Amino acid sequence: AAFTYSTASGDSVHSQEVALTRFGGWSRSWYPYNFKLKAQSLYEGQSYLTFPFFPNKPYQRNKVLQVRNGGNDLLCRIKDAALHNIIISSGLHLDCQDYMPVHTFINGQYIGMLNIREPSNKHMGYSNYGLDTDEMDQMRLGGGVEVNVGSADAFWHWRDLSRQAANEKVYQQICDMVDIDEFINYMATQMFLGGDDWPGNNCKAFKGWDGKFHIVLFDIDQALRYDTYAFQHIMNNRNVPLVSIFLNMLNNDRFRRQFIDAYSIV
Repeated sequence: AAFTYSTASGDSVHSQEVALTRFGGWSRSWYPYNFKLKAQSLYEGQSYLTFPFFPNKPYQRNKVLQVRNGGNDLLCRIKDAALHNIIISSGLHLDCQDYMPVHTFINGQYIGMLNIREPSNKHMGYSNYGLDTDEMDQMRLGGGVEVNVGSADAFWHWRDLSRQAANEKVYQQICDMVDIDEFINYMATQMFLGGDDWPGNNCKAFKGWDGKFHIVLFDIDQALRYDTYAFQHIMNNRNVPLVSIFLNMLNNDRFRRQFIDAYSIV
């Protein structure tokens, strides 16, 4: 497909041949449809999109753009995107999906206002940290662990170490393999927002082989519905791998104090 991006003033600032495919879960069948634009080297020899679409982010070359409808959030279709941008603009250290509203045309037909979003998968590690997919682990973390690239060995090692997190030497080992500040901010944010499609779903992580784990915030459409429900929801999901790690790490005084501070800030 020939993809063209124009500014609000009508100036065409980027044009490139890309692959266009549908994507999404439950929202796949809802109109206007979700789709994604993926740069591939067979098109013009370019394996990435050669334009910095997200000025809030450190541009490392985007391979994929998502063009989304409102997802599960039918009553307020930009709440998820708006919450991400509030977090990004606040300066809170957390990997969020940046966003731009766009008027969308396909074959000259106006489709409507949709949202250009960063992907939350392995391509986020590439665009934000310059991590090639053959040098990283990337996985879905929900009721279980589903590996997309690499392996889950480092994640399970983190889980095992977390059982001894009260020991400061062990806790330092964890800090060497996990972006602790981001993990704490992630848990504080998710628990404050209180969405009901997490933690058993909508949870991803990636790690460069010589770097640290990053947990990705995404798909928080159903947030801000339950007040204090989130704390009980966490306890009801204590067997979810990331939650069990979090509960284990609360046994470390330094981690627990930092989490309380982060939750208060959020």
